[in-house]
Amino acid sequence: METLGLSPSTPKPRGRLRELFWPIIDSDVSARTAAQNAMYACLAIGMLNFLLLFATGQRLDALLTGFFYVFAAFGIRSFSWIAALSALGIYGIGLIVSAFTLGVFVGVVGFIVFGLLIGGVRAVSFASRWKADHPDEDIRNEPLDGLSAMQRFFARLPLAFWPWRGLCS
Repeated sequence: METLGLSPSTPKPRGRLRELFWPIIDSDVSARTAAQNAMYACLAIGMLNFLLLFATGQRLDALLTGFFYVFAAFGIRSFSWIAALSALGIYGIGLIVSAFTLGVFVGVVGFIVFGLLIGGVRAVSFASRWKADHPDEDIRNEPLDGLSAMQRFFARLPLAFWPWRGLCS
């Protein structure tokens, strides 16, 4: 490290796979970022499942699946254990079932989404530890200074749609 001109305190570079499946979550900002990434992954899963199931004529399944993932996405962004673990579990079971019963190769995108959901669970874990150390601060709220009215609306949207604030860590 010293031959590169870096100090001994400079963190060593991490591999891309390790950063995907086990990102560094050591502050409220990194926890919000990991939760936001998991939220976007859930929204994408919900939209794709809705479109695929609706196109095949399974309208009720499409509606329920899409609703679950959208609801879980807002719950993960609100740091809810229930939402994070249920989304990770149902998505993981879906990956396993599709890989073994259907013989479908899950693909790189499936593993990336799974890694993002793991990051969401880890963000919720960090948020619960943060709440224990900082009982007067709410990690779910990000600073809104300097944001436009539309950006503030979208920053507050997940917290408005997740009604169970008592279940949030």
